[in-house]
Amino acid sequence: MGDDLFLPNAETPLRLQPGFVFWPSSLPAKPGHQQADVYFTIASVLQRLRANAFEPSGKRRIVSNWFQQTILAPGNFGRFNDDVIQASLLRAAYPYELNFADTTDESYELGRLLRRVIAACESSRGGAASEFLVALATRRRQLCRKDIEQVLAIETPGVPMVRFLLETCRRLLL
Repeated sequence: MGDDLFLPNAETPLRLQPGFVFWPSSLPAKPGHQQADVYFTIASVLQRLRANAFEPSGKRRIVSNWFQQTILAPGNFGRFNDDVIQASLLRAAYPYELNFADTTDESYELGRLLRRVIAACESSRGGAASEFLVALATRRRQLCRKDIEQVLAIETPGVPMVRFLLETCRRLLL
């Protein structure tokens, strides 16, 4: 269960590259780090940001109430470009933290990133393509209509899982 949390594009599971920013550099770089370790770390970081909602406004925080709603910056998915980190962000974030339907600039930026990930689904740069498409199909992650249409207009890739999920998204969302 430790390395089968996320949906891979093919047989190769999602992996973490050396130098994970949330782990100390003194932590031994061993191949035994599993997807569950990364997911737990990302979920813990997000929960700490949620808990900071009640701290003074100078701290970084994720706020959710009647008057304001924090969404995760699309740049996080570009900055943390390891496929297992991206998948962890998609799974650990609350759906409203990934709702870009009312923020055109952020929706465009994330749609552009998703198009690049799908186009690179046969390489490690696109390893989280299946997870992004599942989040889109289940509406855990929402974009503006125009950006959804642009993402789903991408040429169908040769990876069977990504092709299936892209076709599923087209049927569900268009």
